Amino acid sequence: MRRGRTYYFMKRLPKKISGSASNRFLRFSLKTDLPLDAVVRAGCLLAVYEQREPEIVDAVNKKDITPEQALALLREMLRAELNRILVEQNSDCALSDQEAYARIEALENENKALNAAMRKRLVQHRTSAASGKGNNFHPGTNTGFARPWTTGGRSTEANQ
Repeated sequence: MRRGRTYYFMKRLPKKISGSASNRFLRFSLKTDLPLDAVVRAGCLLAVYEQREPEIVDAVNKKDITPEQALALLREMLRAELNRILVEQNSDCALSDQEAYARIEALENENKALNAAMRKRLVQHRTSAASGKGNNFHPGTNTGFARPWTTGGRSTEANQ
């Protein structure tokens, strides 16, 4: 859920914890305006919630703890997990300028290699299709790749 530019985690509470009200929710700011970060953080919080929620509901059923204590326990558990995620994400980003430049260069090289491999694959597909090997290629048919098939800079009659 998003309010303004900030994303929030929202989870409906079980009836055993929320009492008779079925529309009570746990809400936490995910402290980000980036959708990808929000999804990762919400997924981690949900995993922790779903892992611990049955134990807490069971404790409420056995009357070991009150619903208010269960709610406080869930809130504190999720806050601690969110803080752990934030610390972990912030420590991963602490790169020196030298490390950042090296990482950028490595990613650019990987991108170039992937682009070259894709171009090579496309050329191989076109040459095998044009020679009649592999696919049933007919001049003028749309293969779904790049531009229409041309001869000498002019489109063939089949493409017009």
